[in-house]
Amino acid sequence: MQEQPQTSREPEPEVTEVITRLTRRLWWERALFLSVLLGVIGAWCYPTLFPGVWAISVQGRPLVAMRDRQAVQAVVQQVKQSYSGNPSGDSFGREVRITRANPSRVEITDAQTATEKLNAVWKQHADQAILYVDGNAVVSLGTQQEAARVLERVKSDLSGGLEELSAAPAFKEKVEIRLEPITEDISADDETAVALLEGKEAEGDGSHLVEAGQSAWSIARQHHLSLQQLKQLNPGASLHRLKVGQRLTVTGTAQPLVTVVVEGRKTEEVPVPFETHLRSAPGMYLGKTLQIQAGQPGQARVTTRVRCENGKIVERTELERQLLDKPRTRVVAVGTKPRPGR
Repeated sequence: MQEQPQTSREPEPEVTEVITRLTRRLWWERALFLSVLLGVIGAWCYPTLFPGVWAISVQGRPLVAMRDRQAVQAVVQQVKQSYSGNPSGDSFGREVRITRANPSRVEITDAQTATEKLNAVWKQHADQAILYVDGNAVVSLGTQQEAARVLERVKSDLSGGLEELSAAPAFKEKVEIRLEPITEDISADDETAVALLEGKEAEGDGSHLVEAGQSAWSIARQHHLSLQQLKQLNPGASLHRLKVGQRLTVTGTAQPLVTVVVEGRKTEEVPVPFETHLRSAPGMYLGKTLQIQAGQPGQARVTTRVRCENGKIVERTELERQLLDKPRTRVVAVGTKPRPGR
């Protein structure tokens, strides 16, 4: 019996579609795996093939860079800690990033220089504690706590040492602490700020020779002056365009920028003046005098209510007087006898 030839059967359309879909998925998975593998290899090889640096970026712009990431992190942390008492400083810190950068497009420097540059930028954006006297910006300190500490020290120095105060020392002027960005460099440390507010004279011959890199504020700060005082001492000079070698007057009006007013009681022992009693002496010629008893002042304990401004008493009211030693009267004999021939 002759066999019938076998005929090939075409796969069903559903099967063909499944096979095509599986094949396509397999190729996608292979492509994805290959992309991930190439990305990992590229990330591993990039620092070797294309060496970069770690940059401190402020508001998306690289500021400075270093080759050690840990050193960069230490710089950022150090600057942030110096402004930890300033809420605005912390908010500005969120705009600081550590990113990789091309070494040809950013300055590579050491930790000290990086700290100085970041500090300078931070000061421009972060709020500073600025002391205002009668509406004029006088000096800027890092935090509100520092500014308050300076003001308390000035009050203590200029209070005059009264023991029984009727009220806490206060400023005669309107003194404020405002948190705001500084528009010019008026920052100072505690000692310089105290000297400026108290009007302490700086040492020198009364003049200053401008050096490279100095500003009007740095010169004023060095000699314990405010910018306003420096302007008054140099009416014809342009303080915004100083020239190296220019000579400025820096002494002459170093007066306290603030007046500390205190009121209280003061008890002290004071001398009581003696009286002089004149006694007629008929046996002595006219014009002759003779001291019979020397006078001696007494002593009294006096309590007064006083008002002081920067340690000087400007108003005094006596409240109580207690006599400790009675004064002795001075007795003087005065001649009354007419001279012969008159």
